[in-house]
Amino acid sequence: MKCPHCGQEHPDSFQFCPVTGQRIAPQFKACTNEQCSDFGKYILPLESKFCPSCGQPLEEQATESKERLEFTINGVSFTMILVEHGNFMMGATQEQEDPNYDEEPIHKVMLTKDYYIGETPVTQSLWKVIMNRNPSEFGEGGEGDYVEEWENLPVENVSWNDCLLFIDRLNMCLHQQLNNMKFRLPTEAEWEFAARGGKESCGYQYSGSNYVHKVAWYENNTGYEGTHPVAKLIPNELGIYDMSGNVWEWCQDWFDEYQEGCQINPNGPNSGWGHVVRGGCWRDCAGNCRVSCRWNTEDLYCGMAIGLRLVLFKMINNNQGQTDNSKKSRKKQQCTNEPVSINSTAALTIGEHYVIGKDCIACGTCIDECPEGAIQEGYRYYIDPKKCSACGTCADVCPSEAISFEC
Repeated sequence: MKCPHCGQEHPDSFQFCPVTGQRIAPQFKACTNEQCSDFGKYILPLESKFCPSCGQPLEEQATESKERLEFTINGVSFTMILVEHGNFMMGATQEQEDPNYDEEPIHKVMLTKDYYIGETPVTQSLWKVIMNRNPSEFGEGGEGDYVEEWENLPVENVSWNDCLLFIDRLNMCLHQQLNNMKFRLPTEAEWEFAARGGKESCGYQYSGSNYVHKVAWYENNTGYEGTHPVAKLIPNELGIYDMSGNVWEWCQDWFDEYQEGCQINPNGPNSGWGHVVRGGCWRDCAGNCRVSCRWNTEDLYCGMAIGLRLVLFKMINNNQGQTDNSKKSRKKQQCTNEPVSINSTAALTIGEHYVIGKDCIACGTCIDECPEGAIQEGYRYYIDPKKCSACGTCADVCPSEAISFEC
């Protein structure tokens, strides 16, 4: 088989070029009918129009793994990279040296929908243009060797809850450009699949290489001096940078031990203590930068080693959206408007709105009660219809009840 990348001949059994690391074996389609015995199996030629097992039409599936979407907000640009849906073994696979106990058992994961993931971690410039402030310890007004390049340093010192607020505002800023898509944090499975290189994976221990110094800023090449500008080392198979090292990255999932058996589109347990962070950071050992290494921390924790990476996903179709909206309207009629004070783990965004009620059906993330109009800012929320602290978080329309904030 002749490799289209290096021009050399390789044995037909080779899946990837040993010179360039690029895929040379033919790619295949998979049936997306969940009732089919061949569901999720990439065994059908790309030219196939129907599944031979169930007869269902095959959806058109992208074959270019490096499709990009670019966005610009007030002069700050960022790029999202396509990750095609596929299957992988999650956890301490054989190339992962000295894995931790929570990386087992190894289990099969099937991701049935394409998604986009950030080419780099969220930078300080993007965070500042959305949030009007820069909380980072390194860079602008802070420490480190790259103060003058702060715009391209990854944002850090942000909590999981801070990230939700950032993403909520980002969605509002770009809602006219998103075309039925929305930003969120990656699930842990989405993060690991992308870090491994998706369907283009070469089975590396780190994201893009078996040599950590080529892809990661970590203890041996940072001198413990802090974060480095993004996209300065080599990318992984999908063209994604810094998924190993530089900053840990928040995931959507609550942390829990892995379960055995195949999982389809997993998004973690319904509750727990702390959320998952992935990837390792500038002050970590090489082992923490492996693609299967996982950690967790409390939602309110802000540290100079934790940032985030965005995922962009396609939302439900219009008909389903109308049904969900009608359900949401019926639920809101049952809610009360009694003032409450709560901690910041309780109120979470539901699209661009908040709903009160213990049985909130829109996203399943509510705990106890969600105040209508609550805005996440730091550690606490207070509803006070007579007072507004002018925190700067109101968008086009102010909440029905003004918020006063105390840290």
